[in-house]
Amino acid sequence: MSDSALRNTIETKRHMPSSNGLLRVTLLALTAGQMLFIVVLTVFIVRHMNPLGDGMEFVAVSAAIMLLEIPFTVPAFILAVRGRALGIAAALAGFATFAYVIFWIQVYAEIAAKGA
Repeated sequence: MSDSALRNTIETKRHMPSSNGLLRVTLLALTAGQMLFIVVLTVFIVRHMNPLGDGMEFVAVSAAIMLLEIPFTVPAFILAVRGRALGIAAALAGFATFAYVIFWIQVYAEIAAKGA
């Protein structure tokens, strides 16, 4: 292989994003969105809670943080930032996304049932 062919190959690889880089950026965006979900969930609960109630609605926020955020989202975010074990990070973030959707459906159903 000639020197010019080798240079063309290296320059071509620089301009093409690697699949690991794309996965890393996707995981960073997904986990950042999951972290933002906790804020959205808190605002949603504050706006729809019973002002004369006992505040048990906030148990949902603490449950989301303890059961989903700390064991799944934070480790996936740390792995994505470091660029290591992206497959494990993707599995953690994927499971957390599924669990957040189920969690949101449950919280929304509870709030809607109280409002009726």
